[in-house]
Order: sequence, then structure tokens, then C-alpha cells
Amino acid sequence: MYDFVKLKIKCLSLDQLRDVRNIESKESDINGKLKFKYFNFDITYSERNGDIVLKGSIHKYWNYINGRGYQNYNDFNMMQAYHAFIHLSSNFGVGLKDMTPENRETAVNLRVSISPTEIIKDNIVCNRQSLKKDTLENFENGVLGQLRAMWKSTYRIKMYDKGKESGISGFIFRFEVHEDRTSRINTINYVHDLFVRHNVDKITKHLLEQLNDCLIVDTFNPDNITDEKDAKLLLQYTNSKFWSKLRDGERKTYGRTWNKAHKLFEKYGLLKIRKELTSKAIQKIKELTKELPSVDQLNKDSDSKMSRSTRILDIDSSTENKVCNHSNFTPPISHKKCIKMSSVLEPVQLQKEPNNRSSCRPFKYKGLRVEMSRYKHSIVVDRDICLSSTLDITHQKRGSKFISEKTVNGLRISNPNEHKRLVKKYLPNGVKNLSNDTIDYRIAHNARNEFHNPRTRKRKKIQRLRESNLLFPIQEVVSNPEYRKII
Repeated sequence: MYDFVKLKIKCLSLDQLRDVRNIESKESDINGKLKFKYFNFDITYSERNGDIVLKGSIHKYWNYINGRGYQNYNDFNMMQAYHAFIHLSSNFGVGLKDMTPENRETAVNLRVSISPTEIIKDNIVCNRQSLKKDTLENFENGVLGQLRAMWKSTYRIKMYDKGKESGISGFIFRFEVHEDRTSRINTINYVHDLFVRHNVDKITKHLLEQLNDCLIVDTFNPDNITDEKDAKLLLQYTNSKFWSKLRDGERKTYGRTWNKAHKLFEKYGLLKIRKELTSKAIQKIKELTKELPSVDQLNKDSDSKMSRSTRILDIDSSTENKVCNHSNFTPPISHKKCIKMSSVLEPVQLQKEPNNRSSCRPFKYKGLRVEMSRYKHSIVVDRDICLSSTLDITHQKRGSKFISEKTVNGLRISNPNEHKRLVKKYLPNGVKNLSNDTIDYRIAHNARNEFHNPRTRKRKKIQRLRESNLLFPIQEVVSNPEYRKII
């Protein structure tokens, strides 16, 4: 899983650094930084502020100290990574709490049925998100191969044929996400936070999301497509310039076009490679993250001062059966309902989701957000309500104010009567000759418009009045709340 890391080491002086066994001094650079080499790690020491920064592959380091050479084409599970960091920190005489990961690379090696070079060259069309740059480079290490790199603002994605790059047999597709700056996950402060379960879940989720955002389509012959319209659409959807132009020009329709394209690919069976990569990535991640160090083991390798991510795991179960005494509710967007703690703990174990913005600890329970107070032994269940349709949208992304197209589509099966009510309310002209996707989209779209349009119309009317030639200043009317009601 973990490969390249950039670590900042605290509580270590220059003399202590020089006393580390197997460390080699190198020439200083023009910025006044001293350079050292420790196995495969490059180390810099800043004389100005005393910072020690270590860069290198923790995977290659682990393989080397275990007699397997400097390579990273084999599997590297979380426990092996943990012991590698323990070995590294002990050699420098520091603890895991003294090592801060600034950059991090997460990667998986997938054994696939076809050549990864062909996948990278012929089947990966583009990325769903906007990119700073998208490069395809050649490398030669005995056999010619290609490396695809997609650069985003704070991280980059790399894909290449690991078998050819390492000079070994077999089709090994390497997919990695390299964090270029301080971690996006605010609960990762020290190295040992990299092995806390909820942080690992977020890191692996991000890795899979980046793989899913890649448009991967099987090779096809348009002459074999009998429907001419579908053949033209397939050629259009497999053109990276089409997606780039659509993203820049018609962003509102981008998501729906992306979904339509995947439905068309599915219709003609052109997602086999994508499904193979996704399924093998999920399986590989489960294998590599199956075992993690326990909280006690993590705390043992740190001092008593735990990071935020570790403290959240140590929840006192004595709050069970306590009743919420919160009385401050925030209608109409967020409706909070008080329930007993035991009724939450009995059905399913809470999934921990740390968030330190408030004095409550948030969790997730069956799609609801649950907060447990740190000071008053109580909990609050937080619901989100659509501002237009008044439906419960707690299951949607946090901060959502309106019902989404996906939620409307789900109501078609789970609650047909409610779906018919929405159709009658938001599509008064009927649904003749409209597809189900179009109906759901227009319901979600019109729900937002119902809320925003009155204010928008009033603003435009005031703007037109300001631009017109009147006998008296319009500012006096606009600034008076009583007169504004007339407009």
C-alpha cells in the first residue's frame, strides 16, 4: 500500500543524525542544506531552522532490510509497512509521534489478463475531473513501456506496467496516488495515524475513487455497431477532447453525459477492463488492509500524548442509556431528534467519522449523522430536509439543501407514491416521451428552481428598474423594506 514517503523528523539534532549507523554524508546544496544518504532515503538538514526531511520508498526499504533488494513490485501490506516504520524510527532514535508524513504515495500492483501498456495506451481515455496536465511518457528498462500521469492540484495519479519497469514476467498494472502536499485528511498528524482504521479507510476510498474517475473503455470497431447513432456516440465518448470541451463549456450537463456514456458502454460490453481493474483493486486493498496494529499497540509506540485520530477511538461506553438533554434545534434545514444511546448501540456498531469543528463527536448510523457530546453524556441525531420538497435527504452529501437526481431515482423503486407526487408537482406538463433519467433530472432541477427563482426574478426586476430612466431615484424604493414587497 504505502510506498514513497516524505517525513519531517523532530527532536533530532545534527550530531544525533550523524551518529546514525549506515548514514552517509553528501555535498551540501546552494541553499545551505546538508545532504545525507540512508539506504534508499535521501535526507536533508536545514541549518536555518534545524528541520530534518527524509524522502524515499518505505516499501523498498522494507524489502532491502529483509534481503529482497531495492524493489517494490511485490505486495506490501499494512502490518509490514508498520514494522518498516518502527524499524526506521528506532534506528533514528525517535518515536512514531516524532515523524510527520508530509507527502505520501499509496499504490497497488494488480495482476491483469492483458498488457498494462496496451491498457494505458489504448483504453484509458481521460479523467472525469479537471487536470493540470495529463502526460504519457516512455521509459526503457530492458523492455519499452509507458507511464501515464494525471496531475491534479494537490496530488497526481500514475499508471504503468510494473512488470516491464521492473524487468519481470507477467502483466502487473501499477496504480498509485501521490500526495504532493500535506495530507488532505486532517486526522493524519503523525506516522502512527497512517495505521488507524478510519484513516486507512479514507485513504483506500480515495485511491478507488481516482481509479473510478478514469474513463477506461475496451477497444471496439465502430463498423461492428449496427446502430449508426450509437456508433457515432461511442466514437464521441472515447475522444478525450470531447470531454475536455464539455467540461469547460457545458459543465451543467457534464455529469449526465458521463453517466449516459457509461450506460452506452455497458450496453455494448465495453467495460470489461474497467470492471477487472476495479474488482481486483478492491480485492487487493482488502487483503493488504485486513490486519492493522491495535490501538494499544499504536499507543505503546507513542507516548501518552495521543493524536486526535487515536483519541477518537477511545470512546467511553459509560454513556450508554443516557438521554439527550440538548434543547437547541436548528430548523428547517437540520432537524435534530434526541434518542437513547442504547438504541443506537444495539443494532449496529457505530462507524467513527472524526470531526473536531464542534464540541460533539460525530458518527454515522444507518445513513444518519449522530453526535455524542464530550461534556454531556448525550447524543443528537441530525437530519437534513430538502428546502423545496421537504423530503429527508440526510443520506446525501453533507451540506446538501435540495433533493438530488439519484435520490429521486431511488424513490421510483422504494416509494412509488412519493415519486408520483414529485412528478405531479414539478412536471405539471406531463412526462410524455421523456426517459426515466430525464424525468428524475428535471424533478431535481425544478425543485432547486422553485426555491431560487422567486429571489432571482426579483433581483432581475430591480436591476431592470435601476437601468431604466425614472422620474425619481429607484434607490429609495429598493432600500425601503416596505416598498420592496411591492416589487
